[in-house]
Amino acid sequence: MAIWHEQLSSCFVIHVEEPELTEEILDRMRQVLTVAFLSRQYNLVLDLSSCVMVDSYFIGLLISTYREVKELGGSLLCVGLSGQVDHAFEVIRLNQVVDIFDTVEEAVRHLNQKNDPPAEPGPA
Repeated sequence: MAIWHEQLSSCFVIHVEEPELTEEILDRMRQVLTVAFLSRQYNLVLDLSSCVMVDSYFIGLLISTYREVKELGGSLLCVGLSGQVDHAFEVIRLNQVVDIFDTVEEAVRHLNQKNDPPAEPGPA
């Protein structure tokens, strides 16, 4: 199972290099999410670009993770959806709740812009 994480700027990026997002990988995903939460990292970017199939167990984990990070003031962004994974997000309308990006870099840039304080207006 290839699930790994890295810290990019203020984001905790989880790379899931598994073709199928099923019940079999839930324990490993929960371990990585635990690392994020223990590190107080609530801006999560989930890279699913290697995934071609998702089941209801994994969708359930995504929904509960989304709710938890929202309560803690964070965000859950997904990256690289294609095929059946993209279709599943559309069918259950998860794509209307979770921001989806093509690349990790785009998602990290979005979170950094969202979390940057607004610039002070200069003298007129």
